[in-house]
Amino acid sequence: MKKRRIITIDECMSMTEQEFDAFVEEDKRLLAEGIGDPNEPNIDFQGMTSEEIVKKYHFVPMEEVFQNIRNKLDAARERNNSNSVMDVDIAICKLNRKDAGESVFPYNRFEVTIWSDDHNPPHIHIEGEDWNLAFTIADGSPHRDADTRQGSNPEIGSYITGNVRQWLSARCITQPTLTNQENAELMWHSIHDS
Repeated sequence: MKKRRIITIDECMSMTEQEFDAFVEEDKRLLAEGIGDPNEPNIDFQGMTSEEIVKKYHFVPMEEVFQNIRNKLDAARERNNSNSVMDVDIAICKLNRKDAGESVFPYNRFEVTIWSDDHNPPHIHIEGEDWNLAFTIADGSPHRDADTRQGSNPEIGSYITGNVRQWLSARCITQPTLTNQENAELMWHSIHDS
């Protein structure tokens, strides 16, 4: 069974438009033909549509991953009034990188992040599909002054908003003696107070 090609962000950013289009087409073809995932050898996608794969296994098509990367770079450039990626500080602290299974924000469907060039009050961004919402770390309330984006599927926005406080109060996977809220506070201050 064929395996999906894995590439780094650096490789993605250095691809020409033609190389990128070819990579996306190859990824779509592999998904359509049926592939195995190197991290999940017991998964077989044979005969499933891309939508069925995403729904059942919460996998994200590479095209969507790359579009998210490009959106983040564009937003960072806009915040810094810059056209050069090299001039942009886009360091991200991804807080849910190990969350899976029972987590309300599993890493393969959502990103819970803190941006290094962000402003007070301390807050997190939660991204899923084409949504980017921000919430204060202190109480999980919506942060209205943050750079956010509403997506096309209102159910995703409602899901994120309805579950942020549950995620904040849950035990942190990477720091089990802390809640996600305590870990986020520590990460915010370690990034912004240094």
